[in-house]
Amino acid sequence: MIEGIYLDGKTSKRVKARLEVLVSSNTISIQINHDEQPSEAIKLEISDLKIESRLGNTPREVSFGDGQLFISEHNDAIDDLVKNNSASKWPNILHKLESNLPLIVFATVTTLAIIWSAITIGIPKSAHYIAHQLPSFASEQFGSGLDILDETVFEPTNLPEARQLHVQALVKPYLDSYQDLNPTFVFRSGMKANALALPDGHIVFTDDFVNLIQDDDELVSVLFHELGHLKHKHLLRRALQGSMITLMVIFITGDVDSIDLLTGLPTLILDLSYSREFEREADYFALEQLYKSDIDVSVFASAMQKLENYYDDRESLDDVADDSTNHHLKTAKDFLSTHPATEDRVILAVEFKKSHGVDE
Repeated sequence: MIEGIYLDGKTSKRVKARLEVLVSSNTISIQINHDEQPSEAIKLEISDLKIESRLGNTPREVSFGDGQLFISEHNDAIDDLVKNNSASKWPNILHKLESNLPLIVFATVTTLAIIWSAITIGIPKSAHYIAHQLPSFASEQFGSGLDILDETVFEPTNLPEARQLHVQALVKPYLDSYQDLNPTFVFRSGMKANALALPDGHIVFTDDFVNLIQDDDELVSVLFHELGHLKHKHLLRRALQGSMITLMVIFITGDVDSIDLLTGLPTLILDLSYSREFEREADYFALEQLYKSDIDVSVFASAMQKLENYYDDRESLDDVADDSTNHHLKTAKDFLSTHPATEDRVILAVEFKKSHGVDE
């Protein structure tokens, strides 16, 4: 006899009951004994008896007949029933698996390795493939366009007309070489010194950036960097990768509401990592184009150094106690930055020159 709860499959009423299985040839006689009604016996084929796999000490379900269900916490007794029921050969496989510590460790390590591989290899490669397979009009419609940014962030440029015409004439030959990317060069204010490329082909130089970078070659080097973002479809790929990471978190946790700080922080770090990788790819593209244009590749590093100095001047570190704390703060800032550290970009330019046999 196995103590438990019986449901008749017709109503939601639950009654205390005792289950007894009598096996004869290929049939089973199930005796349901409870206090509210007379005992009843149910005869059915062995194959019609369905016993839920054991999972720890959670209650087990035994289903039979026309939607009838017997639930019991006496797992050992049900295990004995399983052993004597040839039709239920593997119901306790989950219990055996969860009781095997070496197998649990192996499964955990394997799962983590699969997740890590998906994040570091699978997601980037998938996003790269999808982004480059989408038709051009899809890329142009994807993400925030200039019109949206004009309404929310940007303001009309205040650069003198002579300066605008000079920079426009400077970049035009290089833009003409990449008409397949549909590049459109514009100036905007309302944001600190910055240059950015939008998926629809717009390349934006802010007023502060143009005022900061007075050297023409340095301006061209940053233009090449932004063209690199367009060439490699970085913004589209980043959006795709962010969506894939979010879907993976939902798949693993099983609940949209669980995407909180605990799950969001790793997602943020991974997204920043992807961003830095895109920046390095655009950096190398810029160096290649500078080299092909017979422009000293060092101008890119000097432009990046000017940008770093510009932003450092706007961040006060007076409350930092000593140089050691300064160093740790800078390390944290570099880590939580979407761009590689400036010194890394300088090193990249130096290594590029060496690899191409360019004299200092």
